[in-house]
Amino acid sequence: MKQSQEMFDYNCLVHKARTRFHIQPGINFFLTQSDKKQMHAFLLTWTALSVSNTQPVEGWIRRAGNKCIQLGYNKIGQRLVDHSRQEADHDKMLVEDLEVLVQLWNQKYENKITTKELLSLELPQSTKDYVTLHENVINSDEPFRQVAIEFEIERISVNYGPRMLESVMYSLGREFTKGLGFLAEHVELDVGHTAFNLRLLDSCFKENKAWVNSMAETGSTALNIYGQFLNDCVVQCQKISQQKLDLSEVRKLNQNFIDQFADSIQ
Repeated sequence: MKQSQEMFDYNCLVHKARTRFHIQPGINFFLTQSDKKQMHAFLLTWTALSVSNTQPVEGWIRRAGNKCIQLGYNKIGQRLVDHSRQEADHDKMLVEDLEVLVQLWNQKYENKITTKELLSLELPQSTKDYVTLHENVINSDEPFRQVAIEFEIERISVNYGPRMLESVMYSLGREFTKGLGFLAEHVELDVGHTAFNLRLLDSCFKENKAWVNSMAETGSTALNIYGQFLNDCVVQCQKISQQKLDLSEVRKLNQNFIDQFADSIQ
């Protein structure tokens, strides 16, 4: 599909947030961590905390769609309502994954944990911010901005998901793929969902070109919050791994680059 000028403008406005997300510690931890215990602890934390991010999604999308219909944006609203059904029960997939990951942890490490304990972890501020963002969008006069949230978040699965799966498999082994059902399915599903959201975004811009800025702001905010959520998962997982995260190699690489950069401009 040929990119409209409005879609091009939207992508330009969101580009900074996408770039910021790319360099966040959390996503890079997911993609590059080679310490087995640290990676396992991160998966446990991310999976457990993701339940609270995922359980309300069907309702958020449906409510945003109904609000659009109330405001007269019938086509956009109905498509959101129809799409919401595809998000049902995804939180249950995460709980199933968590049970597998907990079983593997208890087989390998002395500090035993339970699924119940992990599901009772204190929610980070980023999760609360994620909920607030959705509620503010739904209760606003621009509920169609839900489309931008869905587009940016599902785009993460498409762009980063395969590398996430690869990182886990090669770091921890094939047996861990049994505890990655949610991620694996979303890598496949979100290709279609992202294409759907792209068409829906374009439909929104055809409805009103002036929506580009507010859509881009909302999409950027969603990315910023989810980037911080992954950072929070890294911090919380230290309590499970009970070992200090070794950042010496990262510091060394960064310092080498800083030194090389400083030398080049002298």
